[in-house]
Amino acid sequence: MRLDRLTQKMQEALQAAQEMAAQGSHSEISNEHLLLALLEQPEGLVRPLLEKMGIAAQNIEDALRADLGRRANVHGGHSGPGIG
Repeated sequence: MRLDRLTQKMQEALQAAQEMAAQGSHSEISNEHLLLALLEQPEGLVRPLLEKMGIAAQNIEDALRADLGRRANVHGGHSGPGIG
């Protein structure tokens, strides 16, 4: 994947998703990490788009946090999360 071909916001979201996965000691960066990172972007498009469609973005964010909180943690000689 050529990260330089992605938009600045997407690059930022991928970085945030990677940090999120690392903080949670997860072995991979999943779709859930990326969607949560996109929802957390202060000037991102995902939250306003969902709300414009009548979808409660906060409910999705809460569900993602709960799901990620239940994931298995990896400890030890792991070099960091890879892309899932």
